[in-house]
Amino acid sequence: MLKNKSKAKSKFTYVPRTIEDVRKRSELSSRFDNPFNPKFRKFKARQGDNTVRFLPATFQPGKHFGIDVWIHPRVGSTNSDYLCLQKMKSKRCPICDAEADARRSGETEDAKKYAPVHKVLCWILDRNAGKDDEFDPLLYPMTEYNDKDIADVSENKKTGAVIPIDNPAEGFDVTFRRTGEGLRTRYSAWQVDRDPTPIADDSRTYEEIIDFLNDNPLPSVLKYYDEKYLEGILSGTREEKDEDLDGEDDEEEEETPRNRRSRQTEEDESDIGDVDDDEEEEEDDDDDSEEESDEDDEESDSDDDEEEDSDDEEDEESDEPAEEETRPARRRVTSPPPKRKVGGTSGRARPRR
Repeated sequence: MLKNKSKAKSKFTYVPRTIEDVRKRSELSSRFDNPFNPKFRKFKARQGDNTVRFLPATFQPGKHFGIDVWIHPRVGSTNSDYLCLQKMKSKRCPICDAEADARRSGETEDAKKYAPVHKVLCWILDRNAGKDDEFDPLLYPMTEYNDKDIADVSENKKTGAVIPIDNPAEGFDVTFRRTGEGLRTRYSAWQVDRDPTPIADDSRTYEEIIDFLNDNPLPSVLKYYDEKYLEGILSGTREEKDEDLDGEDDEEEEETPRNRRSRQTEEDESDIGDVDDDEEEEEDDDDDSEEESDEDDEESDSDDDEEEDSDDEEDEESDEPAEEETRPARRRVTSPPPKRKVGGTSGRARPRR
C-alpha cells in the first residue's frame, strides 16, 4: 500500500497520443479490402444538412474536380469493394467474367450483384468537422447522380456561366441534405453559397492544402488487386495476402479473416475425407461378406470330405482295394485391401460459389 500519496512525486509524465497515431491504429484494424489507399480517410455524410468544399484536381487544370471510377461493391465473404480491371485498365476482370457467366445462366440477380457501379472520386473539406479536422482533405466517392446534381447547381441559369465551386481562392461551399439509411439513403436540396470564400483564411493552411493536393493526385490513391487475387476472392480462398496487412514476422500468424478462411478450408477438406472414409468402410464390409462366403464354402467342402472318408472305410471293410481319392486343398483367395485416400482431395480446396 502506498504511503504519503500527497507528498509522493511521480517520475512519469503523461504525453497524450496524437490524432495521427489514433487514426493509424484504426486503419490497421480494418478487415475489408479497400479500393483506395487506406491511409486516407473518406467522407461520410451526416444525417441532416452537410456543408462541404470541393477541392480542385490540380493534376488536370481546367477539368472536373473528380475522376470517374468503376467499383464492384460488396464482393466476397467480407463484402469488400474492388476497382473493376476491365473498366479502369482495359484488362481481364474475373468479377466481370462472373457477371457474364451469371447472365448466360439466367441468374439475373447474381449478375446484378457482380455488376460494376460508376462513382466520382474527389477531394473535399468537411465544413462541419471539428477544429482538428476542418482543413483535412477527405476522399469522397460520390454517386454519379450526386455528381449530376452538383453540376446542375454549378451553372448560372440566367447567364449560362459556370459557378467555380472548386476555386481554392474564390470558390463556393456546397450544402446538401442526407436522409435515410442503407439502400434508402437520399441526398437532396443541393445549394451553392452566394458568397465566394477561400478554402482557408490562413495563408499557411491554404498552402498546406494545395501542397497536399499536388502530392496526392486522385489517380495515385487508387488501389488495384490483380486477377489472381480477385479469382481467390470469388472462389472463397485468397491465394495472395493483402500487402497492407502482411506482417514482417510470419512465425506467429495473427487471427485474421484470411487465415480463418484458410483454416475453414482445411476443415472442409477434412469433412470431405470423412465422407471418403465412410465409402471405404462400406467397401470393407463388402470384403468381409465375401470372406464369410468363402468360409461357408470351406465348411461345405469339409463336410463333403468327411462323407468321402466314411465311404472309404466301408470299402476297406469289404476287403476290396480302393485307391484313396486325394483332392487338392482349396486356396483361400482374398483381394488386397483398397488403398485409403488421405484428406479426400489432392490438397486443393474445392472452389466455393
